[in-house]
Amino acid sequence: MLSHDLIPNRKSLRRRSRHRVRIDRESRVRSAQRRVLRFPRTAVAEQVRFNLVSMTGNGASLSKIGQPDIGVMTLTEMVENAKHIQQTVDVPLISDVDNGFENSIHIIRTVREFTSVGVAAIHIKQAFPKRCGFVEGIRVISKAEAVGKIRAAVDTRDEYNPEMIIIARTDARGVPDGTIEDAINRVTAYCNAGADVAFIQGPADVSNIEYITESVDKPLLYNCSEGSPVLSLDRAEALGIDSAMFSRMLTLPTITTLFDRFEKL
Repeated sequence: MLSHDLIPNRKSLRRRSRHRVRIDRESRVRSAQRRVLRFPRTAVAEQVRFNLVSMTGNGASLSKIGQPDIGVMTLTEMVENAKHIQQTVDVPLISDVDNGFENSIHIIRTVREFTSVGVAAIHIKQAFPKRCGFVEGIRVISKAEAVGKIRAAVDTRDEYNPEMIIIARTDARGVPDGTIEDAINRVTAYCNAGADVAFIQGPADVSNIEYITESVDKPLLYNCSEGSPVLSLDRAEALGIDSAMFSRMLTLPTITTLFDRFEKL
């Protein structure tokens, strides 16, 4: 899930204060109940206060096919999942599109397919083979190849839906011997290639986050998940983060609650 109204359209890419929607509890629960059978977290997130929701590759793979996030989801399955989520909420959806399903040629179709279901923004992993960004030993493609994929994504976006946001994502800090400097260098190159928002996966500590916010001159997306510092929304905003994503922090408590409830039956 995401907070902040970071990217409803490309014309409003600027830092803005958080807008929290307060709704009567009974009415929001009734509204959420209509949609929770398949996508409870996105429906409830919208009803509570979140201006954006996100579809993670890890969450999609676990919920749709019951498999870990190791690249076994197909493009068709990912697009279908994004479509169903977007149909259940009125707020914009940011979607993980894995590694774009291979090279720059595949990126063209990937972006075209995601624009067709109305998602607001996408982020493309540069890992190969495709793996969750927190997996040990992750590898990434060369910076030159990654820049080419971003350019292909931007060109395709401009043709099919100029309002879609392209998020420059890098997992370079998590590779063996990877550094935060490497990650900043890469994400800057991706933004120079036309990406609208910067997303560095896996800062090790708050000092890494501060370094990112000082070094990157683009709106910032942060994955607030185990593996990186877990921040409150207020703390994230104070550090200069424009939008925060809470992914595994929702999946793991859900599984724990299910175990607890089933054991009591």
